[in-house]
Amino acid sequence: MALINNLYSSFLGHSPEWYKKTIIGFLILNPLLLWLLNQLNFDGGFIMGWVLLIQFIFTLALALKCYPLQPGGLIAIQSLFMGLTTPYTLMHEVENNLEVILLLVFMVAGIYFMKNLMLTIFTRLFLQVKSKTLLSLLFCFVAAFLSAFLDALTVTAVLIGVGIGFYRIFHLATSGKSFGEDHNYLDDSSLNSLGQEEQENFKAFLRNLLMHGVVGTALGGVCTIVGEPQNLLIANVADWEFIEFIIIMAPITMPVFAAGMITCFAVEKFKIAGFGTQLPSEIKNIFENYSDYQKSNLTEQDKTNLLIDAPVDQWAAEEGIAEDEIITRLKKIIDQIMAIKEKKYGEEVIRKIEKTVLLQVLDILWREHLSRLEHLRTSVSLRGYGQRDPLNEYKTESFELFQSLLIRLREQVTAHLIR
Repeated sequence: MALINNLYSSFLGHSPEWYKKTIIGFLILNPLLLWLLNQLNFDGGFIMGWVLLIQFIFTLALALKCYPLQPGGLIAIQSLFMGLTTPYTLMHEVENNLEVILLLVFMVAGIYFMKNLMLTIFTRLFLQVKSKTLLSLLFCFVAAFLSAFLDALTVTAVLIGVGIGFYRIFHLATSGKSFGEDHNYLDDSSLNSLGQEEQENFKAFLRNLLMHGVVGTALGGVCTIVGEPQNLLIANVADWEFIEFIIIMAPITMPVFAAGMITCFAVEKFKIAGFGTQLPSEIKNIFENYSDYQKSNLTEQDKTNLLIDAPVDQWAAEEGIAEDEIITRLKKIIDQIMAIKEKKYGEEVIRKIEKTVLLQVLDILWREHLSRLEHLRTSVSLRGYGQRDPLNEYKTESFELFQSLLIRLREQVTAHLIR
């Protein structure tokens, strides 16, 4: 029993219990549903294909709860065992769509590991912009910009997470509790008179913002090769590069983007179709108080996490930016992280930690380096059959191995120290 409990606790990492149970439910339900459909003489393979697609979308939409490569991979492996496809068909699809698969992995991984930064961006917009119309335009624009470089579904997941966070703050404050307390925001029985009066208005306010954000993900996703997976396929067929795709498609995508932003402004300004809901002043005060609470309770680790989530993909998209500039910005962020650590633990302690980490990493890498040199020494003699001097070959390749050692040493030591 202890072994089963340990396996279950390790399953899908630190994802919520309900998420783990849902994925396990999918894995149990799928073969039973396929068997039942076949028994009823339905096209079980066709129907299950759509069921699995919905389950894949579920894992992508909840990427902030669990990195979707794990649950999505389990569902894909199960489809093989259920006979819904064959290994040869799978290999064929991977070969033809490898770039799209890698793009999806990159986009989902990028936003998963940058989620704290993304949540901070949308939260600061909400707390600092007073005009509802301007706030709606900014939500739409920021979501569009992010979706031009990241996956639209996971940007939408961030927006939903932000909305739930805002509603929880509202529910806590109107239930008479402090911001740091645990609270069931699904139970409305504890709401005071203000909460009961303004609950529906606040829900409508959040719905407006989330809808603008979701529309923004659609507007931004069509503008670049990486914005939508099908764009990459189009670019490959047409042999377009990144900038070339943006320029050629601009006569279509830019008017659509402008029309979307104008529509966002119009529905808010003229309160069309339920949009234009304003935030009452009493509720604004709640979020101003929360902003003060957040600033006063921001830990050094929180600050470090936000620094680590460096928006390298956004820097790379800047026009005319050079590699040296990106390296300079990264060095500046790393210096800030180490300054925070020195302030927290003291300079003397940090210097000792740096020496210890350097020696440990160097010891491991040096042993690997010696092993590679030994392998090179035994194989380089064969170069003579190719009319090449084994001694010169050994000198050249051993120098390259040493340069590689130095690069890996810097990378690994830096990675360990900024954690």
